[in-house]
Amino acid sequence: MEAGATGPSAEADLADLPERICALASGRYENLAIHVDWNGISGFRRSVLEETMHIPAGKTRSYGWVAAKVGHPRAGRAVGRIMATNPLPLVVPCHRVVGSNGSLGGYGGGLPMKEALLRAEGVTEPAPLKGLPPHRSA
Repeated sequence: MEAGATGPSAEADLADLPERICALASGRYENLAIHVDWNGISGFRRSVLEETMHIPAGKTRSYGWVAAKVGHPRAGRAVGRIMATNPLPLVVPCHRVVGSNGSLGGYGGGLPMKEALLRAEGVTEPAPLKGLPPHRSA
């Protein structure tokens, strides 16, 4: 994925986007691998979003960890606010960012969706999924 791309994705690159989103949600795909145009997003916000894109599928990091990685170790709450307003929640995988105590925190798509995405990616440790019932297939 080219996190710093300044040009738009070619239409052909987006043709199978719905299929890739379904694959991502079912754990068969690590990321959507599309170009991101960061124009208009700068500074701390951009650093946080770009760092979040580097969190591997199946892993979680805390808001404080992301803050420290971008050089602002005391800005965990600010990272949380950025995650809450993430304009590309599946491309910039904010579902992989959790509270320092392992709690899920929040997610624009709702906590059940955040849990489902994490479970689909293979996150099985109880800490990031604490407080939520086991995933049940319908």
